[in-house]
Amino acid sequence: MLPTSDGEARKRAVVVSADAINRAGMHVVVARLTTQDRHRSLPSIVVVEPEEQTGLAVTSFVLCHDLLTLPQSRLDPRPIGSLPLGKIIETEEKLRYALDLRG
Repeated sequence: MLPTSDGEARKRAVVVSADAINRAGMHVVVARLTTQDRHRSLPSIVVVEPEEQTGLAVTSFVLCHDLLTLPQSRLDPRPIGSLPLGKIIETEEKLRYALDLRG
């Protein structure tokens, strides 16, 4: 979860940078997560359904084209959940599309 500029409301995101980078204490790359179901037919969107593993209460969308680089101190140290393996693989594919790394 990411704090917003007012310091109170929080935004959800998926950490997409490599674990080795994250463990090294460097800035992390996150993809924004939203619950707004509009214009989600882009091939850079991953639909994540609510389930215990994800920690989500409603269907959400990983926006693989909406990336941020942040210091780790901006992230909540207690993740709300994690993506199932199939959604991790799908996120990797959508990131490759969004960054034009298909080959």
